[in-house]
Amino acid sequence: MTTNEPPPLPLDGVVVVDATRMLPGAVLARNLLDLGARVIKVEDPRMGDPMRLMPPLHDGVGLGFAAHYRGAWSVGLDLRREDGAAQFRDMVHRAEVVVESFRPGTMERWGLSLRSLRADAPSLVTCSLPGVPEECPGEVGHDLNYVAALGVLGHLGTPAGRAPSIQLADVTAGLLATSGVLAALLQAQRTGAGAHVCQPLATSALPFVHWSLAEHALSGSSTAAAVLSGDLPCYRTYPCRDGQHLSVGCLEPKFWRALCDHLGLEAHAAAGLDAGTRGAAAVQAMSERLSTRDAHDWVRELRGAGLPVGPVHAPNSPEVIAEIARLSDSSLAEVDAGPPLGATTSFFSREISRAPVASAPRLNEHEQAVLSWIRDAT
Repeated sequence: MTTNEPPPLPLDGVVVVDATRMLPGAVLARNLLDLGARVIKVEDPRMGDPMRLMPPLHDGVGLGFAAHYRGAWSVGLDLRREDGAAQFRDMVHRAEVVVESFRPGTMERWGLSLRSLRADAPSLVTCSLPGVPEECPGEVGHDLNYVAALGVLGHLGTPAGRAPSIQLADVTAGLLATSGVLAALLQAQRTGAGAHVCQPLATSALPFVHWSLAEHALSGSSTAAAVLSGDLPCYRTYPCRDGQHLSVGCLEPKFWRALCDHLGLEAHAAAGLDAGTRGAAAVQAMSERLSTRDAHDWVRELRGAGLPVGPVHAPNSPEVIAEIARLSDSSLAEVDAGPPLGATTSFFSREISRAPVASAPRLNEHEQAVLSWIRDAT
């Protein structure tokens, strides 16, 4: 017997109580939603998650919130009040995961410490997304503060007075927390004992500087940034005839040699990993050769030859939208929440994930549904 019902997802039946604010928690929620979890978004009943108010707005809702929380439920609870805290505890006791992003000590002041919640439900997985670890009380910050303190701004070449246009620490915190929550859920399934995942934003950008720090510790000179930042002929961008650039990622010697052979630059085939005089000569020769044709012509020819090259597109350009559609099984299509949000694209393989079709919830939209769920679970 055949059925049109989609197959179950890995987290079908898993309930996540999400008391986070802002982007790190939203990234985590989006991932868990795509994997099939039911995410109940606990929000301040007066204004909701601040992401709701962050521009650009559509129908009064921030597009960032709308894109990340499609398919979630929303319930407004004042956790500082006893009745709000009591209802939160009831929800958590019937969930598999609870996530929060308050300053260290805040949940304890409200009588909602994650330790006490886990004491009542040993299999519960808890996750915190604070700005800084508990060992640094009183400190506050945002993505910019943390990527600046870890030297990431220097690696990015961000000009003085400017901030990165992408939130590396925030997004990476959500991604790392996703891995931690999934591992803790697996542990709970195997042993019956949950775990606590703490992923401070302050350390979330470490994966981006790990190589550089390791090389500095070995050599005393922070050269890792130069290795993959354009000093090597085989790993950089080159200008083409039309003013566009071509990204050349021929890091493995076999690819660099093949590129040189294809372009008639065999004399430079051994200089791909040379950052010195030979490398400079190779860069000059490659630049001259690639500047004879338009970028899209080179992309078509060199990709067809099995070489790791590609176009360089401006952020948010139509070319970027087309590239996403080319590489994924989804597209940035019009959705019922308004303009293109990217909400129909899951970040995971289609076999284990499915982006929710429902719009992001209105504030406190699911109060009655949550109350019914609590009653039915007792």
